[in-house]
Amino acid sequence: MRKSLLSCSIVLASLGLLAGCSEPSSSVSSSTSSGSAEKVDLTGETLRFVGSTSVENMSKRLSTAWQNTFDSSNKPGVDHNHTGSGDAYTKVKDGTGDIGLASREFKDTEKGEGFADDKICRDGIAVIVNAENPLANITIQQLRDIYVSATAIADGETSVANFGTDYSAEDPIVDWNAFGDSFTGKINPYTRDTTSGTRDGFCTKIGIENAKTKDDLLSANVSQVASNGDMIAKVENDKYGIGYCSLEGLESHPKVKAIKVENVEATADTIRKDEYPLQRNFNYMYPTAANGRSDIKMALIDSFIAYMGSAEGQGIVTGEGGILDATTALPEHYADIVAKADWAVTLGLR
Repeated sequence: MRKSLLSCSIVLASLGLLAGCSEPSSSVSSSTSSGSAEKVDLTGETLRFVGSTSVENMSKRLSTAWQNTFDSSNKPGVDHNHTGSGDAYTKVKDGTGDIGLASREFKDTEKGEGFADDKICRDGIAVIVNAENPLANITIQQLRDIYVSATAIADGETSVANFGTDYSAEDPIVDWNAFGDSFTGKINPYTRDTTSGTRDGFCTKIGIENAKTKDDLLSANVSQVASNGDMIAKVENDKYGIGYCSLEGLESHPKVKAIKVENVEATADTIRKDEYPLQRNFNYMYPTAANGRSDIKMALIDSFIAYMGSAEGQGIVTGEGGILDATTALPEHYADIVAKADWAVTLGLR
């Protein structure tokens, strides 16, 4: 059963269901099996998750909870190899991954026969500075002027060739004193690598889309980091640093702070209302044609996707900071999905 994950609602939260569904309370196998189901050995199977580092914590929580729906003596394994959104499609396509996770939209070239994709939730791209920095708000233009290479916008023709827009009248921002006299010092901007969906979203939203894959279009002052966690760590330890990261999980790092962008704070409400300017979707991709994968592996993929979309799975998504669109439809509980899913028969769950 593959369906959109955006079925959890404010109504669900008001009923108090999310608080109690972050961890399954019992094995689906034992609760739904009639005792006549054929025994299927799942212990030699492993579901492999690849792609975005921003979605890593969420996917690990989801996969662990999903594993725990199976009998303790007959659980499939899980493996996580998060190296960036760019690998979500390539590794699912070449068979080294089963579910690809991306913190950006999949490109048209990453879609095709034998594959499908859908949205998990929304996420904000937080602009972060060290807690010692008094800055509270920044504009899109100021972000662009911190990150863009001066030579990339040296004149109108060059700027248009690089970004489709003439930014030549803008001046680079290299010192914090550009924001006032209370804090001075050379700005140390941090960015993600070119496979990152977060970098894709950030560069696109501040108007320098081509810089998402071209390092030479970024300022020479910019340092590159490998992951969402590494970005937070760098800014935590750099009084003069600035960076960007997934809003998910940021509250556990008191030495950094998310600042407003265009006077809008990054919150679930402002993101859901499309008010916060730096936001994107968390997405996933999976194979719809086996291409060498066993029937059991394909059934496990279906099972996990169904779990993500269930009441239990969406409770975990919101618990990890994912933002779901408001809807009046309540998601089904996973046990109810298992009771009627064809893949449950393949897995010996009923």
